[in-house]
Amino acid sequence: MNSDLLISLPPRIHKDSIALLLLLVLIEISVLVWTAYDHSIPCWDTAAHKANSYYVFELLKHPHLRQIHWYQSIFAVSQLYPPFFYILSAFLKFILGEMANTELVANLFFIAVLFYSLCYIAKATYTNAFAALIAPVLVFLYPGVFWSTHSALLDCPANAMVALGLACFIWWSQSPQLSKSIILGIIFGLATLTKNNTPIFFIGPLLVDIFCACQKQSNGKRDCARLKQIFIVTLVGAITIAPWLILAGPTVSKFVLSIQTQNFHISSSSVTATSTSNTPFVWLAEFFSHLSLFTFVDLPLILSPLLCGCFLFALIKIKPLTKNKIYLIASIVVALITASAFRWPHQFRYIVPATIPIAAISAGLFSQLWLTQKNKWRMILIIIAFISFFQFIYEGFNPYPLCLPAWTNIVMQSLGEQFRARLPNPQTPSSTVNPLPDSDWKIVWSLDNIETIAAGKATSLMIMPNANPINCSPFYYLVKIRKDGIEVGSPRQHTELGDKVVFDRNQAIWYQWYILKTGDQGLPLCDAKSSAAYDKWLNFVCKSGLYGLIDKQPLPDGNSLELYKRLEH
Repeated sequence: MNSDLLISLPPRIHKDSIALLLLLVLIEISVLVWTAYDHSIPCWDTAAHKANSYYVFELLKHPHLRQIHWYQSIFAVSQLYPPFFYILSAFLKFILGEMANTELVANLFFIAVLFYSLCYIAKATYTNAFAALIAPVLVFLYPGVFWSTHSALLDCPANAMVALGLACFIWWSQSPQLSKSIILGIIFGLATLTKNNTPIFFIGPLLVDIFCACQKQSNGKRDCARLKQIFIVTLVGAITIAPWLILAGPTVSKFVLSIQTQNFHISSSSVTATSTSNTPFVWLAEFFSHLSLFTFVDLPLILSPLLCGCFLFALIKIKPLTKNKIYLIASIVVALITASAFRWPHQFRYIVPATIPIAAISAGLFSQLWLTQKNKWRMILIIIAFISFFQFIYEGFNPYPLCLPAWTNIVMQSLGEQFRARLPNPQTPSSTVNPLPDSDWKIVWSLDNIETIAAGKATSLMIMPNANPINCSPFYYLVKIRKDGIEVGSPRQHTELGDKVVFDRNQAIWYQWYILKTGDQGLPLCDAKSSAAYDKWLNFVCKSGLYGLIDKQPLPDGNSLELYKRLEH
């Protein structure tokens, strides 16, 4: 901010701006500290996102502006997700270098967007500066939100874009006009291009505004001018996401339908029921099951039971019910209903952006109680703040790099702190709650050996297990950034029912190198045929006489990594 402008600001605004900046810096530092202690190698989804950013960077380095395939390669870089984060991360590589951790830099940027957007939402809703100080700090004390800030997944940018979208909507709603509608439409569009689930958090406020505009005003007429602006917002948003829908829509639709087919037996020709398992009654049962999980299981874990209880108390004490508060409540409620209605594998991550309106409403309560100047309420708030900060340290930095006393685990578990256990795989690299200490899984060792023996010639490597972290994705990612001349493959085709394997001798013998692992092979196989094919593939490598064991190295889990090479006859 310009120094002359700071001098011209009223003292209170000047002081609040500095306080907000210092709080943001502390949050950013906490993420940098977490990352500095994390020694994990990107794995599974995190490796895929990093590889997608690098692939977009390579495309942007060699533009073909007259070829539609070039644009399609960018917008359809992921079979499921839109490309905004990948494009932003790729552009950062031009500034910081192609080897830079631009995903972290992008996350730091989105943390600032989330921080200041929530500050505005709280200030506009409760018209006091104290709520604007509390809300953006409170949201990062939620375990589910802080976890997203240091992950290479799309959750941090998605949370930030939802916050920016809600902030812009509240700003727009004060006096809808053409220029504001265009800006809001672009923001909604960019949020959608960040992650597929973001639009569900805007539906509620839009429906509330449409409903209010359709009511007769004091002059007996409906607010057609407001409805017109809502239409412009929707139109601009649709135009913003149109390139992705056109260029990547068929690919994404096909992939989404394949996931639904695997999970819910939905017909591949159309989204219709193909068996009695897809009757409306079953769909309703699934809907209420998802809704109850999101509401009664996921939210308390995302927020922590203590802060979830504070939010419920804030809802009880929310009077007077202003329009902005209704927007925030509608965002939460409609998002939960919409997420529950869509037929998709259940994950808590899909509703984490609901923490934005929740933090604003909770901050409003905390600020009101503090400003009453009653010692009883202030003491309760100090205790809540202390427990929440301790929870932040406990969840994010324990047992490594900090090792808190055993009694703290007992105390926190008795308070319901189980966020760590709810991750799909608590020790998935780059998706853990706490940083992972340094450990050598021999991935770099195996690539170095292959490169040395290959002597610069192009070669091929098959990764047989799909364990953590020995699977295809970290090898693929490291080969990309190291620029090794190695083509990495896997015999496993991921499905929601388990990995599918089909043995093909011609494909098997084409690969010159194999990585095998003793013990646990990782994700389960989908059926008996795949299990038999996998065993056949392992036997082919170990017993056909066509491949020889080059070396064998111990792994941190007590098993061994085996490196095989095709023998030259």
